[in-house]
Parts: sequence; structure tokens; C-alpha cells
Amino acid sequence: MGAIFKLEHANIMAYVTSRSYGPPRVLRQHLREFLDVLSYESERYLIPERGFEPWPTEIAAIAQRAAARLHETPDAREGALVPPPTVGRLLEDLRAEFAEYPLYALAVGTGERVQTMARELASAPMHGQLLVVIPEHGATERNFEVLDPVPAFSAALRAVPDWPGFHFWTQTGTSALSQLNCRVN
Repeated sequence: MGAIFKLEHANIMAYVTSRSYGPPRVLRQHLREFLDVLSYESERYLIPERGFEPWPTEIAAIAQRAAARLHETPDAREGALVPPPTVGRLLEDLRAEFAEYPLYALAVGTGERVQTMARELASAPMHGQLLVVIPEHGATERNFEVLDPVPAFSAALRAVPDWPGFHFWTQTGTSALSQLNCRVN
């Protein structure tokens, strides 16, 4: 299974894939965009493994319900921060879906090779035991800021000199980086 995310949504993705950390502060605009992507572009941003083809549609329905609840919350200004308890309530059902995997892999680095390998790993028959999270290929069109970084993603950022590769972690917090062999023979 795989989930592609926009860089602006890194902390939201980190939160929904973790059971160990409290909800982060996020900008309302980023939360709305994250939910809209999953609601209306789930086939583009979610990669089911063989045998789990309905998964993107199921996630889209959960995201649509969360987006409707976000719309009902006070302070609809796009630049407003959504308080952590509200983020937790809104993302509770998505987190239940994304945070139940025994193993996670974050594709780190740029280039077609890491993107291709991440998509192949995401669609491999792992029987629902691995979720590969993949930053969207290409640069973001605007500056972004991650508030309250979640440790699993922070560890991957500290390993930038060892990129490209995959940062793996478990629900218990154990993690490791696996570098791609970049040598050309």
C-alpha cells in the first residue's frame, strides 16, 4: 500500500501514520487540501497492493466525512491554525486506517529511481503489512513550514546526507535508513 503526499502535508501524513504522538498544529488550508486530495484524487494519491483495490475508494469516503466536519468548525480563515484537539478529532478515522500497519517506509530523496522503487514497493504483495509514504515528485510551488514535527519524519530529515533511499519505522519507534545503491557500473 502506498500514499503519496504533498510536501506541505508532511506533518499531517506523519501524524496519521503514527499512534505514538499527539496531533500537530496545522494550518486550516493545509488540512483542507490534504482532505480534498484524498477525497477527490484518491486514485492518483493512493496505491493499493494487489487484492486491496477498493482501498482508495474507502479512504476517499473517510476523507470526505472529515472534510465535511472541517467545514463545520469555527474560524474558516485559510491561514488559521487548527487546534491540535480539533485535528485529532477530524483525522481520527483516517488515522485508524493509516496507523495500523506494522511497518512503514518513507521514500527520501529526489529522482525518478526512488519514485519508481517506492511505487513498486507500495504495490508489492505485502498483505497489508507495509505502508509506503511517498513525497510528491517535483518541487512545491510555495514555501512550506512543518509545525510540531513528528519524530519519524524528523529522523529521515536528519539523514539527508544518506539519501536517496527509504526510511523504515515501526509503531514502536524503531527505525532505520536503507540507502539506494547509486553506483553506476
